[in-house]
Amino acid sequence: MNSVDAMFGPDRMLEGLERARGGPLDRSVSALIEDVRAWCDGADLRDDISLLAVEFGPEPRPAPGSVGDGPHPAVIDEGRP
Repeated sequence: MNSVDAMFGPDRMLEGLERARGGPLDRSVSALIEDVRAWCDGADLRDDISLLAVEFGPEPRPAPGSVGDGPHPAVIDEGRP
């Protein structure tokens, strides 16, 4: 909430995310946190700020020397059928 007890709200959050869209994930998260701090206008944060950010990119290519269409190298094969 800001100094007049108005909530930041999902609409402002989506607007901030849209402005940061296309940039590096860490900058997008930092920009959103700065939007919240600016919205508070000097009022103390009464709650914590928690964000979960996920970045999607191109599908990884097989590692050089890998064989066939097996699992991605990061997948752990525990010998299960």
